Amino acid sequence: MFTGSNGRALTGDGLIVDARMLLFKAKATGVVRLPDARIGQLNCTDAVFGGSDGRALSAEGMVVNTDIVLRKVQCIGEVQLFGARIGGQLNCTEAVFSNPDGRALTAVRLVVGTDLFMRKTGSSGNGVQVRA
Repeated sequence: MFTGSNGRALTGDGLIVDARMLLFKAKATGVVRLPDARIGQLNCTDAVFGGSDGRALSAEGMVVNTDIVLRKVQCIGEVQLFGARIGGQLNCTEAVFSNPDGRALTAVRLVVGTDLFMRKTGSSGNGVQVRA
């Protein structure tokens, strides 16, 4: 369980992880920040992220060499993937993105190298914005 007193549950601005970053079943009360991080693989299967400032996951400019797995993740607040680059796939199968105050998922200028999976994915709020 990650809990932050300043609204941030986990701060990894510019973080470098050469291999895998595993957040299996992680629970974060506050935003998980990974802007400009460089990660081999990011796997957040069954995680729950909820930010108090309207953001759940902030990953602008993040580079992931292989895959991002958000399978069965629950995000309460916006997931921001502005300008992120994923070498492999983005797997959001059975994920739930919700943000009653705005967008649930923003993926403007997101680059995905292989596949984008959104099977059985739900969103609430102002929905999903994806733009090249």
